[in-house]
Amino acid sequence: MDIPAHGRLDHLPATEYFSREAFSSSGVKHLLRSAAHYDAWRTAPREPSSEMAFGTVVHALVLEPDRAPPVAIAPECERRSNADKATWNAFEAGLEGRIALKQAEFDRAQRVRDAVQGHPAARELLAGITSEVSLFWEDDEFGIPCKARLDALRGDGGIVDLKTTRNACADEFARSVARYAYHAQAAHYSSGCEHVLDASPRFYAWVAIETEPPFGCACYVAGTDALCAGRDLVVEAARIYARARREGRWRGYPDTLQPLVMPSWALRLPTLAQED
Repeated sequence: MDIPAHGRLDHLPATEYFSREAFSSSGVKHLLRSAAHYDAWRTAPREPSSEMAFGTVVHALVLEPDRAPPVAIAPECERRSNADKATWNAFEAGLEGRIALKQAEFDRAQRVRDAVQGHPAARELLAGITSEVSLFWEDDEFGIPCKARLDALRGDGGIVDLKTTRNACADEFARSVARYAYHAQAAHYSSGCEHVLDASPRFYAWVAIETEPPFGCACYVAGTDALCAGRDLVVEAARIYARARREGRWRGYPDTLQPLVMPSWALRLPTLAQED
C-alpha cells in the first residue's frame, strides 16, 4: 500500500505503519536522551516484552471487537522432550504474526476487555470510534516527516487512548503519564489532527485499565497544562531529530567536560528523629 506523505489512513497494517521512517511520539523519549539512542532504538528494535504483547492483545479486543484477535493459543508442553520441542516449533512456524498466549493469559485479556466495556465512562468514550487511525504530515517548524497512530478517533473529534497499567488510580496514573511521556504523545497526536484533519481534537482522554484483578478502570482527560508540557517535549525532540537528519549524524551525549548539577532533593539535610 502506498503511504502518503500527507494524509489519513484507517486500519493501516501495523507493520506498514512502523516501517515508515518519520518522527513519532514513540521516539520522543529516546531522542531526549540522545539522537544516538534513538538511532539504536529504530535500527535494532527489541522483541516486545510479555507485558507489551499482552497490551497489544487487549487493544485488539477492546478497540476492534468485530475482528478476530491476533492471538494463537500456545500448546501445553514443557518443551523438554524432543516431541514437545517439535510441537512448539510447529506452533511457532504457524504463528504468521499472531501473538502466542497461554489460554489462561488470553482469558485474563478477555477479562480486561470486559472491565473496560463494563465501565460507563469508558464505554461511552469508545462508542462509535474509528480505531487505528494513522496520520502522516510534515512539521511546519522543522520540515521533518511526522506520523501518529491513534488508538481511537471519535466522530466528534475527540481522541481516546487506551493504556494498560498496573495502577489506574489518579495519582499513580499521573506518575505514569509523566514517566512514559504520555502527555507528549497527546500533544503529538493533537498536532497530527491539526495538520491532517484541519481541526484541534475536541479533547484527549485516557482509558486506564489495570491488567490484574479486580481489573480497575478509570478515565482521565488531559488538561491544558499537561498538553503544553507535552508540546515542549515534542518540540525539543523534533529539534534533535531534524538536526540529526540534516547533518546525517546521530549524536550521543555531549563530548565535553560538564559540571554535574545535583537534584535539589539530594542537597537537603536529612531530618533526624529526636530522642525524647
